[in-house]
Amino acid sequence: MIIKRFMFEASDCYLVLFYLAFFEQDVVKVRSELISVFHVDTFRRLLLEGVVPYLTQKVKSRRKEAAVALSKKTDDEVVSDETNISTLVENSKKDHYDQFDDYIEMIIQLGYITLFASAYPLAPFVAIIANFIELRLDAFKLTYVTMRPRPMPSSDIGTWKVLIKIIVWMSAITNCFIFCFSSMQMYQYLPEYFTVDKYGEHDLKAGSGIIVIFLLFGIERLLIVLGLLIDLFVPDMPEAIVKKEKRKQFLDFRLHQEEKAKKKKEWETKIKALFSPEKFQSSNPLIGPKNFCR
Repeated sequence: MIIKRFMFEASDCYLVLFYLAFFEQDVVKVRSELISVFHVDTFRRLLLEGVVPYLTQKVKSRRKEAAVALSKKTDDEVVSDETNISTLVENSKKDHYDQFDDYIEMIIQLGYITLFASAYPLAPFVAIIANFIELRLDAFKLTYVTMRPRPMPSSDIGTWKVLIKIIVWMSAITNCFIFCFSSMQMYQYLPEYFTVDKYGEHDLKAGSGIIVIFLLFGIERLLIVLGLLIDLFVPDMPEAIVKKEKRKQFLDFRLHQEEKAKKKKEWETKIKALFSPEKFQSSNPLIGPKNFCR
């Protein structure tokens, strides 16, 4: 389900950008299309997930305050259900929090930033500011607008992590292609392999195509190897955090064992007290110690 939804959303968002970057090879059009689509999508998310829920919550709270004030003014004993409703029942009537939409939005935003980074280098800075604002808006939404989500233990984010890795590895290929063919970035460093016509369009010189292709895939392989080395030698969790986590697990295990031993000792004490000879003597005074021993 996640992969199908991502493929649909990705084709809808990236198809035009891929066409402009790899078929028309026009980085100016890619940049203008990316700026418009990325900024519109960012402001749309901030508006729908922040401003609209905030205004809706304000309207509901004002209506509730007005109803409470009216009931106090008229001294009515019977108040409407909305004013008499408890906090738990009121929260239960809120909408359920859907984390799927938040995940897919973040993945699509990551694709805008990484797959076409050569065309619009300022996209990460815009995303940082937008995500900081959206972080506070999501906190408001989880607190006042939606029901509190049920916590579920999980080792990672599952399929979303696979999609993130696919986008990151694909970005090495797409950015190298934009660097070499769709833009004049490579021409600025190696102008001897290109020709420029009177309209400012650049093209490969005769016989230099093999060298440019070799450089393209060489840079792409270098980026992939660099990513593999980082993934191999840089741990997912710092060593200090790993030690603290192991110590926490050890202390939790030791505490559990101590509580288990304490409960076992308490039960043994109760059983001994229940079946002790003194218990029988106190319950039946006709039975003496000698008769009890017989």
